[in-house]
Amino acid sequence: MIHAYAIEPDVAVAWSDKSEFRLIFDKFGLGTPRVLLELPKFTKWKRAVYDIANRKGLSGEDEIRLAEIFRIIGEQRVRRSSLVYDGNIPWLENAETEYDRRLYAAIIAMTNPHNHEAVIIQKNLG
Repeated sequence: MIHAYAIEPDVAVAWSDKSEFRLIFDKFGLGTPRVLLELPKFTKWKRAVYDIANRKGLSGEDEIRLAEIFRIIGEQRVRRSSLVYDGNIPWLENAETEYDRRLYAAIIAMTNPHNHEAVIIQKNLG
């Protein structure tokens, strides 16, 4: 069975760090039962990740790892035709709303400020 996960853009940036990068191979992509739930569409999600990465000023090596993350996650992803996403509210609120509307495996985020049942804190994935 394949399980779809919404991944907060901040998490993808955190995974580009050398110490976190190994998680992506163990948890997502071909050969694993986990795929990215496009929230929003993959191109918009990637743009959000790049915007955060640019603000943080990633090193050249981190940028290479980030490109690899996009390749791995991009190979296997799920898009919902009926997805509801409001670009005027934060990503996490959209993810929680979509989960409440139509269940999926989980939301991987940096924090869980609303104590939502579906949110898995990134640092607890290890």
